[in-house]
Amino acid sequence: MNNQPKKRFNVGDLVWVAHFNPNQPIRIPCGVCFGQKKVTLILGNGDHVELPCEYCANGFESPRGYEEEYHPVSESQQIRIDSIHIQCWKDKEVVEYHQGSSGCYYSYPEDKVFGTKEEADIKSKELMEEWLAERQRSSNYIKSEKKKSFAWNAGYHMREVKRLEKQIEIHKEKAKLCRERKRIDGQSDSVSEPETQS
Repeated sequence: MNNQPKKRFNVGDLVWVAHFNPNQPIRIPCGVCFGQKKVTLILGNGDHVELPCEYCANGFESPRGYEEEYHPVSESQQIRIDSIHIQCWKDKEVVEYHQGSSGCYYSYPEDKVFGTKEEADIKSKELMEEWLAERQRSSNYIKSEKKKSFAWNAGYHMREVKRLEKQIEIHKEKAKLCRERKRIDGQSDSVSEPETQS
């Protein structure tokens, strides 16, 4: 971008704001139920049991049919300026454009506000590139700190082992409930315990 003074906008102007979100939630179809919100369990005796998909359920909420992934997204958005806030320092002015009322408004620094979508898109991409470069620098630093990295990895994997052991217990209990339900319904129990590798 050039170093020429930026155009000053006025209240009521429609402008474009450069925006970058490093963790934009993106909805994708559930990888287990594929949007159906239910799955079919085939028991060992061939019976089919329809169950709500717990993979895309959110806590105590019903299955949603989708899951969320987080991706870095750069985009520009159009706003109308409702107010302008200018702070004067010894050698410069700091300008913020506001959208909304004084009780609830969004602030946008002058360097992210543009007259055209094209200019805002360029700035949005620059913000994303800066974030990616900083992320790469952090990654390189972690790689150089080998002792710290090994310690962190060991702690992470031990924590994952504990979490997965809890999940195993939960699913064993659910499988047990399914077998008991089949007995109550008068059907034979043909669900066997999965083999575990030591």
